[in-house]
Amino acid sequence: NLDSDDLEAFYESLINLPHLESLDFSNNQLDERGASTLGYVLAKSPTLYSLTLDKNAFEDINFLTEGLEENKTLTNLSLRNIHLTEEGLKALGNVLKNNASLLTLNLAQNNITDKGFFFLSLGLICNTTLQELNLEGNQLSFKITGNFKENAIDSCLKILYSSSASSEDQELAIRAIFDSNNNSLKRRGLDAYLTRALSKTAEQIIENEQTLRN
Repeated sequence: NLDSDDLEAFYESLINLPHLESLDFSNNQLDERGASTLGYVLAKSPTLYSLTLDKNAFEDINFLTEGLEENKTLTNLSLRNIHLTEEGLKALGNVLKNNASLLTLNLAQNNITDKGFFFLSLGLICNTTLQELNLEGNQLSFKITGNFKENAIDSCLKILYSSSASSEDQELAIRAIFDSNNNSLKRRGLDAYLTRALSKTAEQIIENEQTLRN
């Protein structure tokens, strides 16, 4: 059962392995410091293609995602049951937006909600290389289809149409849509954004008229 202190102790050995291809640190006691160390390993491992970190307690994976941004070879990443937060999913979404190497991503059993999936979707709709996404055992109100990118598109459009979504989330959604290379999606996103904007304007006019009458 490795903890973050143990991982830091042989960090130098890891980054000096000339042909490091696969790492499996599942079922350990790694926390945020462990994620930070692994982020550095990712950034300095040009031959690493597979990383498994299942059943740890990272929660904050910002440093790990920074390493993912620098790594250009990783194709398989498993983060099953690591207590991912919405902030962690947002950071992972940012990585996916520009990542061109990951082919499989396992995020099963992380208690991911619809809101968390939305943050992940901000990157998924722009990603062109990811082929498999495992989201089993989470708390989604919908079923992930084989074409998970369509789920991601629906998630972003739902935020744009929602009357209860925050303006910040709606701005994130429309920016992600326009960063994608999908012209059809851009039109759908613009329609949703304008529909919601017009609806809010109409609501404001009605409210002002009622105020004047009173």
